[in-house]
Amino acid sequence: MFGYLHSILFATIRTVWF
Repeated sequence: MFGYLHSILFATIRTVWF
């Protein structure tokens, strides 16, 4: 579950920066 949440968070940050 934590991995799923981390994946979404990372994807969101990556989308914002790139």
